Amino acid sequence: MTRAEKVEKILAWDEDLTKAFLRVCAVNDGEDYNCGRCGKCVRTAIELELLGKLDGFPDLARRDEALWYKGSLYDKRSIVEEHLAMAERKGLSPRLESMLRKVLRRRDRID
Repeated sequence: MTRAEKVEKILAWDEDLTKAFLRVCAVNDGEDYNCGRCGKCVRTAIELELLGKLDGFPDLARRDEALWYKGSLYDKRSIVEEHLAMAERKGLSPRLESMLRKVLRRRDRID
């Protein structure tokens, strides 16, 4: 099961509980449980956006496309591919889908 599928399953189990207790941050540098900027927060925010659930997580809901783009560049290729597959399957965010395609094209030029 991919990370994105795990997030989807957790939300399906109990969305209110997930909203109250989801903690993914690798930094946790303030009063928020999730900084919204580290790699783990960015990955999770993208997954929540692709599921149409990001608004329920205010500490992750920054929707900073530049940050998401930069964060995705440093993710493993397989994670970006998982996100793109989910974007294509869900069809909720054409703009994010386009961004993920750009990340993969840029990685192809770098690798």
